[in-house]
Amino acid sequence: DNDTRIDIPPAALHQDVAVTITRVTEGLPAADHPDIPSGTIAPRIAYRVALKDASRVEIHVILKRPATLVLQFPSVSEGGSAGASPSQQSRSRGELLGIFKWDGAHWNNLGGTVQANNTVFIKTTDIAGTFAIFPVSATPQAFKVRPPRPNPFTPNGDGFYDVITFFFDNPSGESPIVRIYDIRGR
Repeated sequence: DNDTRIDIPPAALHQDVAVTITRVTEGLPAADHPDIPSGTIAPRIAYRVALKDASRVEIHVILKRPATLVLQFPSVSEGGSAGASPSQQSRSRGELLGIFKWDGAHWNNLGGTVQANNTVFIKTTDIAGTFAIFPVSATPQAFKVRPPRPNPFTPNGDGFYDVITFFFDNPSGESPIVRIYDIRGR
């Protein structure tokens, strides 16, 4: 897809990596997030982003600075017309779109901004994984903390649950403060 891309800022990576973006058409998990309207089973479109180091081994890294992930979706969908922008198509069907990331157990709503060129974009430091565009029920009106995933997390370097992601509905762009405590509350 011409407009699907990742814009990684200079010095955001700790090492040189090869980035691939592949469209995923089969084997996607069903929609399971409360923000996705009931009756929605599959995403509009999905992509897998993979990072490989110099020895071509797939790796997972967190960027030092946020990258912009831009995902393109089909220009004509149910109820839309080829001449209408995605935001017009969405409004005409009473529907909004968002980017979701699969964490191995659930789809997580990352939000996103719909653009006139049939793309949705987000800023993120975690660019590896499977991302999909789903319709969402409504635009958030107030700041809300969503459950972090995975919870609990174990940052011990074994490759399992080492990274936790916090999710917020943040329509006004507030800067939340997150405090992490150990099991004893320290």
